[in-house]
Amino acid sequence: IYLGCNDWANGVDVNAKQLPDKQLSAYFDFAYFNMLIKIRKQYPDAEIWCCTLNPTAVSSMENFSFPYEKGGTHIEKYNEIIRNAAKAQGAKLLDLYNNRRPNDTIDGSHPNKDGMTVLAKSVCTSVLGHMFMNDCDEYFDYAAQLENIEPISRSEERRVGKECRS
Repeated sequence: IYLGCNDWANGVDVNAKQLPDKQLSAYFDFAYFNMLIKIRKQYPDAEIWCCTLNPTAVSSMENFSFPYEKGGTHIEKYNEIIRNAAKAQGAKLLDLYNNRRPNDTIDGSHPNKDGMTVLAKSVCTSVLGHMFMNDCDEYFDYAAQLENIEPISRSEERRVGKECRS
């Protein structure tokens, strides 16, 4: 689940406890927790992965600087909520923010092809890290996977896992 960028960029209030003057669904913390509760209820056996929000870049704009604060709220406030919600709901966390790999975008928000490659590589590396406790980066050509994604067999998955651990 990679959600919250628009909330952050549009200055959605972060914490319902601090500003209890609106409907609860208007606060990011309530909305994110509630979303995870609904997913868990609808799909009790699903493995849920939550992603923190990631800084972006715009290679076509020489002077672009990622605005870590929008509407007076640092992006890390949203990421703290995502981390806490994932932990509270038994979801796994992909901490893209701490990977420190900005993804390239067309406008500071929407990834271009290179940006999608960075996001895919970050997600794959994080998932593989959770699975094998090792960075299996050399075994994957992420750009090629984006072009032609095919599921691997269980035996191939075990083979790669053994190679990563050795």
